[in-house]
Amino acid sequence: MRRSEASAIHNPVLLHEVLHALRPHAGETIVDLTIGDGGHAYEIARCLGSTGHLIGIDCDRASLSVAEARLAPFSEITTLVWSNFARLSDSLDQVGVDRVNGVLMDLGLSSRQLEDAQRGFSFRIEGPLDMRLNPDEKSRTAFGILHSASQEELADILYRYGGERHSRLLARLLVKAARGGSLNTTLDLAQIVQRNIRKGRGRIDPATRTFQALRIAVNHELANLEQALEESWGRLTSGGRLAVISFHSLEDRIVKEKMRQWVGSGWARYGEPRLVRPKPEEVVRNPRSRSARLRAVVKDAA
Repeated sequence: MRRSEASAIHNPVLLHEVLHALRPHAGETIVDLTIGDGGHAYEIARCLGSTGHLIGIDCDRASLSVAEARLAPFSEITTLVWSNFARLSDSLDQVGVDRVNGVLMDLGLSSRQLEDAQRGFSFRIEGPLDMRLNPDEKSRTAFGILHSASQEELADILYRYGGERHSRLLARLLVKAARGGSLNTTLDLAQIVQRNIRKGRGRIDPATRTFQALRIAVNHELANLEQALEESWGRLTSGGRLAVISFHSLEDRIVKEKMRQWVGSGWARYGEPRLVRPKPEEVVRNPRSRSARLRAVVKDAA
């Protein structure tokens, strides 16, 4: 893949703000814990020089392949690891690294993942009800949840992870459709939601909440995020920086609370500014950035 092709795949969110928060310098070791297609990682690698070390981790092999092509100019200082971001310590042990100077987590999906019908993330494209971030993992898919969960279990998923006020109604309709054999694709799911739930303020498609809830449940995203934060903190050097981009309130609440605990205990100080959102011009250029929130801390004690 040519550099021009790889660079066009992914438009990294809050790029300049991430570089300001991480402040990567020559000779440092930086981990991009959810490297995706390598948009942030490419710019980080440019700052590390020939003596630095960029470690990129992702559970999606396709993303790692794209990132590898994109980072080809920095191959001598780059190590890529196929793993879940919650297993950072195992990944660092695997490559013989103890402490790192910075960690980045970008918790959003890439445009490539969203636009791949076979992944099942989009309610605008027909595809299988998969939604696994790691499609090679033999784990339960969204289809599996919809066709095995009880009405009560499904309502709890929709409410807890999607904030869906009509969770009980939707759960009843979805269980009925699943048992009747009419809930098999992403468009089947989206259409059931869209026919029965009105758009709220902001005109966000009502299927957004249901797809978010199922994706979180399939991938255990919130529990993995908590683990990833703890492992990142444990591997940072004194003066190390941690930056996290979240895209919905459940993620952001976990990040905010964990950072508040570290700062309150005297072990860290907030990055400046404490909370960063995309500027209007970035939202125009990249609409998917509109809900992004960047938070950062600096570790004051090892």
